Amino acid sequence: MVCELVTDDRGVIWSAAGDAAAVLAIHERFLIGKPLATFVVTSDRRRFRNLLLGLGRDGGQKMSLALMRRGGGHIAAEVVASHDDGLIRWTVTTPDEAPSRAAPSDDLWAKRLLTKLPQGIVVVDRHLCVVFANPAARRLLRNHGLHDGETIPDPWPEHSLRATAESLFSRSPVVARRTFDVGGRTYALQGLTSSDRATGILIIGDVTEEDRTRRSEGEFVENAAHELRTPVAAILSVVEALESGGKDDPAVRDQFITHIRRQADRLSRLVTSLLLLRRMQEGIDQPHLELIATKPLLEEVAAALDRQAGVRVRVLATPEVAMLADRDLLRQAIDNVAANAARHTHEGEIALVARDAGTMTELEIRDTGSGMSDEDVAQAFTRFHRSHGSRGIGLGLAIAKEAVEALGGTIELESTLNVGTRVRMRVPTARLLA
Repeated sequence: MVCELVTDDRGVIWSAAGDAAAVLAIHERFLIGKPLATFVVTSDRRRFRNLLLGLGRDGGQKMSLALMRRGGGHIAAEVVASHDDGLIRWTVTTPDEAPSRAAPSDDLWAKRLLTKLPQGIVVVDRHLCVVFANPAARRLLRNHGLHDGETIPDPWPEHSLRATAESLFSRSPVVARRTFDVGGRTYALQGLTSSDRATGILIIGDVTEEDRTRRSEGEFVENAAHELRTPVAAILSVVEALESGGKDDPAVRDQFITHIRRQADRLSRLVTSLLLLRRMQEGIDQPHLELIATKPLLEEVAAALDRQAGVRVRVLATPEVAMLADRDLLRQAIDNVAANAARHTHEGEIALVARDAGTMTELEIRDTGSGMSDEDVAQAFTRFHRSHGSRGIGLGLAIAKEAVEALGGTIELESTLNVGTRVRMRVPTARLLA
């Protein structure tokens, strides 16, 4: 078999006939840009380089050597090299029957791997033509004309794929990963250069969900830090006042100690709420279901409620109404809703009601408090949202929602400004038999 290749004077392949690809067991397009020396067996490589260096002085040269096939194995070859208009033409003669490929080539394994990646991979040549694109890239750019052998499309002019690809063949390639927003989606783009600079690789990904998660976690940490700072600062200011002489006045000292206790309790509730919310989100805390009598649970919550003077608390539930739930999670949800009601009710009453609603038990907590605006109602279950004038930490209702939903239930809120608020929680029911 006789085949021809053309290289520059450094031995980098510029063009190759199809027969050359068959001899070396590699696809023709993957030959371009590779040094011919990489296909010469190690023992013959020094002689090959000497031949390459001597071509400028002696014109055409001939030698025998062994070539490595990408699938494994060697093949004997007679090589004739000659200068032609600044390039080197190689005529390679091998036995008529080239040995069959012993195993899948490295390129085949690489292509199999690339097809499985979730990121889009596009390989381009120096002319910015697509050499290879994996399925993820074709899905990502399916509406933008991504075709083998054609110039890479440029769907986002302000974050140009084509300009990034072009830079990979320059002295200052753009290889740093960057993200950008287009049409409500977030994309990541990164470039990679090859060792011989014959091809460049673009890695493209739709990272919208990952970016939303990252931003959400960042907001969570920022809000948590802000909320923690308030009670800590209050405690420190009181301690400084005590150290400055306040401790010597019994009345002032008792007042400051009460203030420290109040802020420490707030800090404890905040930390507990943050930890519970995070553990439920990550699925660390799984509900432990048990039969719970509704009336005694509501009476416990009512007895512990820190309400304003003159505000009445009532429990309305029949003894047989029960629930199948995790007691700690359910108690946390009811506590948080009831505490929210007590915080905003300065006169009138707070009612804790339970009723059988078929397959669900409905728990209702209503108050005659200050109520909420339509805007606040819409954001009621959003973490760290506090209505105007609220003294809470903005996590109580968010925790209640997470807990109730973890129990397979639902929660809803109705409120009228200056009239009151009603929160309904529904959890799986059970019945106590007399």
